[in-house]
Order: sequence, then C-alpha cells, then structure tokens
Amino acid sequence: RWAVETAAFLSAGELAYRLAGDISTADSEEAAGTGGIATLSVPAAIHLASSSGSFEDAVFTAARAGGASDTVGAIAGALAGARFGAGAIPQGLIDGLGGRIYVSLAAPWYYKASLQRAGLVISIRPEGENERPVMPPRR
Repeated sequence: RWAVETAAFLSAGELAYRLAGDISTADSEEAAGTGGIATLSVPAAIHLASSSGSFEDAVFTAARAGGASDTVGAIAGALAGARFGAGAIPQGLIDGLGGRIYVSLAAPWYYKASLQRAGLVISIRPEGENERPVMPPRR
C-alpha cells in the first residue's frame, strides 16, 4: 500500500500502474524491468520490495532479475529492510559481510542523526555547538 501511495504521489504513471497490479513475486523479475538507468531501476526496486513476502525474497529476486541487478538489489534491500525490519535479515547474510562490526557500531549513531535531522529529538546543547552525534574515538 505504501508503495502505491508513494508512486501516485510522485505521479509516476507506469510505476503506479505496475504497483497497483497484483503481480506475484515470481513474475516480478519480468514485470518490474531492470534496465541500467534510474527510471527503470528505482521502480523495479520499489516493486520488488513492496510485492515480496520477505527481505530475502526481495533481494534474491532482484539479484536474479539481470540488468542492473546490483543497483536494483541494493535499493530493494534497503526498502525491504525498512519494511520488514533489521530482524528480518537472515543471519547467514549478515555473517557473510566483511566489516559488519563497523556497520553494527555505526548504526545507532546514524539512527540518532536521522532522528535529529527529522526534528524528533530535542537538542539540549547550547546554541552554536555541534549538533551532530559525535563518533567515539578510534582505538
């Protein structure tokens, strides 16, 4: 539903038409289109993230689709992660990431920064001080 509303809001035409249709995940690869340009990759990723039943399904369908599968997979993975939550990412996929410890350490800082930018966190620092979260020193 959120993807259809977003597409309608953006007056995406073809994207809204594709997202409004009842297309199974198996048909997503062919229906979404995965050309190498953003006008094809972004709609394909939105379609895959919104029509898949799981994070893994969205990402692997994007990877099998061909074309700009790296771009579509990255965007679909980000959207599916936002849709299903971090807990929906299979542990096997996380364990295979190089540098995953750095991502897990930085994630809370990025989250705090996004809340501050959205105005959802009130800063108690005096005016003019650095309002961005400060990363701990490297050791």
